[in-house]
Amino acid sequence: MDSALLASGSEKGLHALRAMLDRLPLSRVLEARSGSEARRFFGAEEFAVAVINAPLQGELGPQLALWIAENSSTSVLLLLRQEQADALPPALEEKGVLVLEKPLNTQAFLRALRLMLVEQHKLQALREQNLRLQEKIEETRLVGRAKCALIEKQGLTEPQAHRLIEKRAMDQRLPKREVAREILEALDGD
Repeated sequence: MDSALLASGSEKGLHALRAMLDRLPLSRVLEARSGSEARRFFGAEEFAVAVINAPLQGELGPQLALWIAENSSTSVLLLLRQEQADALPPALEEKGVLVLEKPLNTQAFLRALRLMLVEQHKLQALREQNLRLQEKIEETRLVGRAKCALIEKQGLTEPQAHRLIEKRAMDQRLPKREVAREILEALDGD
């Protein structure tokens, strides 16, 4: 997921920023010349970072930055002239959009992007951990339902039902979730 979207209304800006982005460990960089083109890219894939060199064709840039921040987990870097940066609405910062003033300091630009990539890696690790926890919760619920069904329909105690599920899981070399599903399907047929 270490891909980037580069949006710039000027060809010169596009080439200069692309040269700087090529210094970073990015797997892919897609280029957009307008806000609408950038939005279409978001329908097809997820990006680690989006760099918006404002103004774009058809819009100023802050609107696109806000749209990306609200509709994705992409880190957004908005490049503006000082007078534009001074007049930015607070909603951009509240949504996590980072603003750098033009003309750019190359080192500050690269440092900001590296930090954004580090944060994206942390965010991805948290997403994966969240997914594992959700799967564990779902397994616990399913096993709990299977235990209740065994208690209700077969007159087992809770420890007996628990032991039965664990033993079947070990004997059949299946996850407890699968054993619980099998038990629920079998007991629902009764």
